[in-house]
Amino acid sequence: QMPFGKILVPFVKVPTNSIGIVVQNSPLAVFAKGARDDLLGRNGPKAQQRATGRLATGSATMMMFYQYAQEGRFTGAMPKDQSVRNMLPPGWQPYSMVFRDQSGDENPWLDEDGDLKPLYSPTGVPNGPLTYVSYQGLEPVSAFLGIAADTAEKMRRFDDPADRLNFFSAASLATVDYFKNLPFLQGVSEVVRAFEYADPARI
Repeated sequence: QMPFGKILVPFVKVPTNSIGIVVQNSPLAVFAKGARDDLLGRNGPKAQQRATGRLATGSATMMMFYQYAQEGRFTGAMPKDQSVRNMLPPGWQPYSMVFRDQSGDENPWLDEDGDLKPLYSPTGVPNGPLTYVSYQGLEPVSAFLGIAADTAEKMRRFDDPADRLNFFSAASLATVDYFKNLPFLQGVSEVVRAFEYADPARI
C-alpha cells in the first residue's frame, strides 16, 4: 500500500462522511436516492421510521442553529461582496462562534443598571467587543452550523422579497457552498501553514 494514500484518506473520508450525514438529517434527504427510498417506505417500515426520525431531528437542529445565526451568535462563510466585508465588525472571522469579550477592568457589556446588553444594537452594530472561536473541523456539527449561518445570510441577501422567505432554496444553496468551500480542509491547511511558518496568526 502507498503510504501517501494513508495520509490522504482521512482528509477525503471525513468530508465525504459529513456530506452523507448532513443530507440524511436535513430536508435535502428527498434528493438522495437511498434516503428518499427510506422516507417513502420502499425499504420497509423500520427503515422509514428511522429515516423520518433522522429527518425530523436534523431539521429541528438546523432550525435551532438557523435561529442562532439570525441572532448573530455564529458566522458562516466570508461574504463575497467587498462592500459587505467592509461592514463586518473588527476581528470578524468566518465559521466561528461569537461571544461577548468581557475581559478588562470595565465591562462594556453592562448597561447603566448593570444588566447585560444584547450582542447587537437594533442597527446590527455590536454593543461591545466580540470574541470569535472557530468551529471548523467539528464535523459533522460544523456542517450544520456553517450551513445554518449561510442560510440566514443568503435569505438576508436575496433581492426578491419572496426569495427571502424561501428557507429551502437558501438552505440548498448554502449546503452546496459549504461543501464546495470545504472549511474542514481549510482548517487543516491553516494549521499546517502555522507550523510551517511558525506563525500562529495564520490560523
